[in-house]
Amino acid sequence: MPVPKRGNEKLPVTYIGVDEARAFCADQGKRLPREEEWQHAGQGFESERVYPWPDQNVNTSAMMPRMQTGRRFEGPEAVDAHAPGSDSVFGVSDLLGNVWQMTDVYQDAHTSSVVLRGGSCYRPQGSPWYLLRPTFL
Repeated sequence: MPVPKRGNEKLPVTYIGVDEARAFCADQGKRLPREEEWQHAGQGFESERVYPWPDQNVNTSAMMPRMQTGRRFEGPEAVDAHAPGSDSVFGVSDLLGNVWQMTDVYQDAHTSSVVLRGGSCYRPQGSPWYLLRPTFL
């Protein structure tokens, strides 16, 4: 199992596939959460909750990673950078806006997919490829 570089121990793992994520979880005696488990870990029992933290009236910019745009990405923040204030009611950190988080594979007779949750703090900018609009209007 690879070991992170010194100083990167608390950074989220990025640029891996579902097989690598599953292998890591299995090595830890765990598994990837199903999509509904991920949702429940962040929302708790309250379906009207918008953010993982219970108080919806707090300054959300202090609870999530700083948004980055442009052509340079400085990388994600440590997974505990906003803990414990932004933790869910179950004590789960880093659910929103740092890096996309992978859930386990959903599979039925017609579909096999992995759902990504949480979002990313990076918004690409400056390329027409990111503008999804028809050019004939």
